[in-house]
Amino acid sequence: MLDLIRCAVKNIFRRRSRAMITVLGIAIGMCSVVLVSAVGDVGKNMIELELNGLGAGSLTVSADKAVSNATIGEEEVQVLSQIDGVAEVSPMAVEYTYVSSNQGNTNAVVWGVGAQNESAVKTELIYGRQLDSADQSSASRVCLVDESYAKEVLGHENPVGDTVKIKFSGLYETFEIVGVVRSGGNMMQGLMTQYVPSFFYIPESAMRELTGKTDYSQVWVKLEDGIDRQKAGGKIQRILNAHSDIPGEYYVQDVDEQKQGVSNVLSIVTTVLSCVAGISLVVAGLSIMTVMLVSVSERVREIGIKKSIGASRSTILFEFFTEALLLSLIGGVSGCFAGVVLSAAGCALVGVSVIINWKLIVFCILFSLGLGALFGLYPAIKASGLHPVDALRKE
Repeated sequence: MLDLIRCAVKNIFRRRSRAMITVLGIAIGMCSVVLVSAVGDVGKNMIELELNGLGAGSLTVSADKAVSNATIGEEEVQVLSQIDGVAEVSPMAVEYTYVSSNQGNTNAVVWGVGAQNESAVKTELIYGRQLDSADQSSASRVCLVDESYAKEVLGHENPVGDTVKIKFSGLYETFEIVGVVRSGGNMMQGLMTQYVPSFFYIPESAMRELTGKTDYSQVWVKLEDGIDRQKAGGKIQRILNAHSDIPGEYYVQDVDEQKQGVSNVLSIVTTVLSCVAGISLVVAGLSIMTVMLVSVSERVREIGIKKSIGASRSTILFEFFTEALLLSLIGGVSGCFAGVVLSAAGCALVGVSVIINWKLIVFCILFSLGLGALFGLYPAIKASGLHPVDALRKE
């Protein structure tokens, strides 16, 4: 057995250039699959981390504009707060606008939040203070900025006390920065500052005063512990629609279900891209067959000599089969290793944690062995089937 393996290794290195090209084809295919999988897993993890900053375990209540001109105002908020099982109601107003500072203008998502906004948007305070009830009652022109905006735009980590101008209804209003927070959006905004808007948080009362709107974009509902979110969502929707007398005017969504839906879509995209990258492995498998067939034609006399001195058909078959397996194994392992190294380097470059799917790595290596077995079997059978007399006649 060991002699046959040594012989297979020797034959591989006999034609190094040809063997290296074959190995390289397999390695490139494997590296592509690992890279695509790593990029998908890292992206999925990043988006999940961002979404986890938005109302984990909460429900969102919105008005369906397609059904009527329904809005969510103080009356609906009061109805929600009186429903059994509801622990906290957080009305939210959202504006997509521009923020101006001494360093220039930037796109922004401005959240109008109440004094207690943790059920909707989780903000981890880094510098300064959170918005409080006094800010809400007086509609103070104060704001929280996300960490990435402070670093990337304002140029320093602690801009508490600085001012920015936020555009509402065509006019810019000056706001004092009272806190810097880490929240949903920081990671993506930090990586793609030019494309992902910064997050700002101002008192909800100030938002309504400046925009002139009396309704809310949506309301986030935090339930008491142990409450079934699906049943509670149905109950909330029925009560609100009964209150308005218009069926389907309001709808309720589970934030966690939305996150799971996004996660499932990302998983499907990653799988499809990995399969597309894996097509190149089939091409690499065909190259294994081609190389092995050429090897058989070049070593016909060698096969005839081995058979004439007693080598069995199974011995010849195993030798060529082992050679094909070794080519695919070397290519698979080297490709997976290159994929892991490139993934780690890329993640280190952009400052995110690398995620390596080791189960996929093992699967890729086994898959490469399967390719070697599939495409190496026919040349091995052809070699083992040569008649020794005919083989010795071959020039």
